[in-house]
Amino acid sequence: MDTGSRSGGEIRIRGQRIDALSRREMRIYRRELQMVFQYPYFSLNPRLSVRDTIGEPLVNYGVSGGRALAERVQELTLKVGLRAETLDRFPHEFSGGQRRRIGIARALALHPNLIICDEPVSALDLANGGTLAARRPSAAAVAQEPAPASAWRGSPSGCGCAARTGRDRSQRCRAAL
Repeated sequence: MDTGSRSGGEIRIRGQRIDALSRREMRIYRRELQMVFQYPYFSLNPRLSVRDTIGEPLVNYGVSGGRALAERVQELTLKVGLRAETLDRFPHEFSGGQRRRIGIARALALHPNLIICDEPVSALDLANGGTLAARRPSAAAVAQEPAPASAWRGSPSGCGCAARTGRDRSQRCRAAL
């Protein structure tokens, strides 16, 4: 996660400014922060199977290995609505919605405190998007979803988030930051 390409402002987590940290210093925050990118095809390594893609963060941070790794990867795969048989397939073999699910499973792998999503369910059909939204993790998620201008209501907290429905997400955003 590169925090250097922004036009202004600061990025803070629990009061700690993180936008000026070195790559090494940023490593501890990367475990707590995960991202779901808008274009899942470009955010997945074409040389890694689904099993390796979802398991990579767990291996990189020494969270699990061996049988525990295999079980966690399968659990995450099922949690996002993919079948266990898909674990040995590669990104080019999936639809956009399925690729999005792989990205979501990868983001959930480390039990992050904050997941930043760029249109996380836009590539999913309506039925599946609702199912995934209902399965969201206990971590706070700040998401940007497209909606007609009339559906947006600005957040009074000034956190930059907007609520698409009548429900105000500012409490959740403030708690996460």
